[in-house]
Amino acid sequence: MKALKLKELVSYGVGDAGQALIGTLIGFYQLYYFTDILRLPLGSIAGLFMLTKILDSASFPLFGLMLDRVSGGVGAFLKWRLWLVIPFFVVSVLLFTYDPNWSTEFRIIYAYAVVSLFVVLSALISVVYTSLVSSIATQASDRARLSTVRFVFAFGASTLATFFIKYLVDYLGGKTGGGFQSVAFIFSIMATGLLYITMSATRNRTVARPDEPPHGIGSAFAIVRNPMFLGPVVATFFAGLFVAFKSQMTLYFINYAMNREDIGNFMLAGGTISCAIGVGLVGFVINRINRKSLYVVLMALNALFVGAIYFVDRSNIYTIIAFHCLNSALGGACSPVIFSIYSDVVDYLDETLNFRAPALVNSVAMLAGRLGGSLGMVLTPVGLAISQYHPNQQQTSGSILGIALMFTLVPGLFAFISAMAMVTYKLTNRASEDISERLAGEAG
Repeated sequence: MKALKLKELVSYGVGDAGQALIGTLIGFYQLYYFTDILRLPLGSIAGLFMLTKILDSASFPLFGLMLDRVSGGVGAFLKWRLWLVIPFFVVSVLLFTYDPNWSTEFRIIYAYAVVSLFVVLSALISVVYTSLVSSIATQASDRARLSTVRFVFAFGASTLATFFIKYLVDYLGGKTGGGFQSVAFIFSIMATGLLYITMSATRNRTVARPDEPPHGIGSAFAIVRNPMFLGPVVATFFAGLFVAFKSQMTLYFINYAMNREDIGNFMLAGGTISCAIGVGLVGFVINRINRKSLYVVLMALNALFVGAIYFVDRSNIYTIIAFHCLNSALGGACSPVIFSIYSDVVDYLDETLNFRAPALVNSVAMLAGRLGGSLGMVLTPVGLAISQYHPNQQQTSGSILGIALMFTLVPGLFAFISAMAMVTYKLTNRASEDISERLAGEAG
């Protein structure tokens, strides 16, 4: 079996770069935009994230089942995705569009409607994109390379985005003058072009067995109950919690706990650069070291360094930035490892359960991450409210303590639980390669 060519690896990776541009803008600035620009009540924001994420959670398994049932495999579904990119582009812009004359009630209704549309479209695109790994590559080592490449591009794009977003917002109209909307427009155009490159330059290499029955709810339950799948799913859920708390609270920690708004761009960019470095470095060992052990060690160290920030004096910015970059590199390195593990699980389930369901496996995996992220996005505004945070004001010692905890020890705890959850996963790299070779032999 021939290894994937560089052209196809790069073409797959640029798609995640496009999605990362929008994801970075939303991940770092959506909560801030809702509280300080759109000025939505904290309670309504918590409700917004909860209700829309319920919709998000329902979308992933349904789309996964639908995708695996489509005749012709993932390749046929890519035609559907052509019609999803433009609506995704429009809704991404609407997320950062508002009129200062709108009433509070209308702003809340508008936010609920637009975020709901966004999560559905995002789920559809994400399921197709992630499941492509198991369809583009037939070898476990190639799937690991694809997972590494996609995150190199994703974190590279995220690095550029975090560094330039603030400057672009200020240049294109300011926080309240349409700056965020203009940035969303530019990023959406770029994401659309990059996603089209992915769709046009990749192809499906695996097909379902001719006698394989259509996947249904029973297939989903069989996958979820499988002990080889449970460990990665739980790990992904808590990793999602970690990411949500860390990313949502970064600006608050910089602006209020450190009182150093001037270093915000550099700290954000440093974190994403470190993520990209971590992804690049782990690519050298992802096929040499047992992926389970690699994930456990990386995520445990991630928990250690993010928690350590709490005990550093706020004026010691160099140590804080160093620890922030270290945990970002470690956390970033975990991403291709866990997604390559899911690709291995697809083959494992194919051999043991006699049906191939890359979209269903990856959709449940993404559902776990989204549920963790959704819970984190609900809990962060609740935590701010409990801490008596008030936007654009001098904060009390209690609110600063709450912000510091939600940026350090709380996500550190979630990262540690994520590491421990992988203890139940038993599939080794050698076993994954053997399964891939047997399946390829049967297909041939």
